[in-house]
Amino acid sequence: MLEKIFTWLAAYATPILLAAMFAAGAGLGWMANGWRWESRVVALERDAARREATLSDEIVQALELTLKAERRGDELVAALIAAQDERSILAREKDDAIRKN
Repeated sequence: MLEKIFTWLAAYATPILLAAMFAAGAGLGWMANGWRWESRVVALERDAARREATLSDEIVQALELTLKAERRGDELVAALIAAQDERSILAREKDDAIRKN
C-alpha cells in the first residue's frame, strides 16, 4: 500500500508541487500589484485633495475681492448721490439768486 502511495507521489508530486508554487507565486504577484495600484490610487486622491484645497483657497480670495469691490462700489454710489444732492442744492441756490436780482 505504501509503495503505491510513494509511486503515485513520485509520479505526480513534482507537477503538483510546481503547480502549487506557480499558483502561490501568481497570488503573491497579484497581491503586490494590487498594493501598487492601491498606493497609486492613494497618491491620486491625495493630489486631488491638494488641488481641491488650493481651488477652495482661490475661491475664497476671489470672493473677498468681490466683496471689497462691492463695498467700494457702494461707497462710490453714496459719494455720487451726495455729489448730485450738493449739485441740486447749488443749482437751486443759483436759480434763487438769479430770481432775486
